[in-house]
Amino acid sequence: MNKNWVKLLLVLSLALTLILAACAGPSGSQGTQGPAGSVGPAGSAGPAGPAGPRGVAGSPGSTGPAGKDGASATVGQIDKAVEEALAGPMPSPKDLAHAGRLYDKWWGELKSTAPAG
Repeated sequence: MNKNWVKLLLVLSLALTLILAACAGPSGSQGTQGPAGSVGPAGSAGPAGPAGPRGVAGSPGSTGPAGKDGASATVGQIDKAVEEALAGPMPSPKDLAHAGRLYDKWWGELKSTAPAG
């Protein structure tokens, strides 16, 4: 009796497969693509935004290095400023390592709790 049920299920599944395959029918080829549409007109530009706040003024009597036109520093002036900055004593490797750990995870170096964010 079990063999008959297996045969019946096999015949029904084969018949269902053939019916579904016959219903699908042939599909036609895809047509050619139409031309692209025209580009629309450009939109208008919005109004200009408000001016930002002024920066903090320098301390009285201090001026930055000015170039020939008074607006920017020359390469020679920049080189001189770098030499002056590097003229002091070099920090020890211990101080450099401490600074690096402070920059990376300051709360770990200071044995504090980590920030929430």
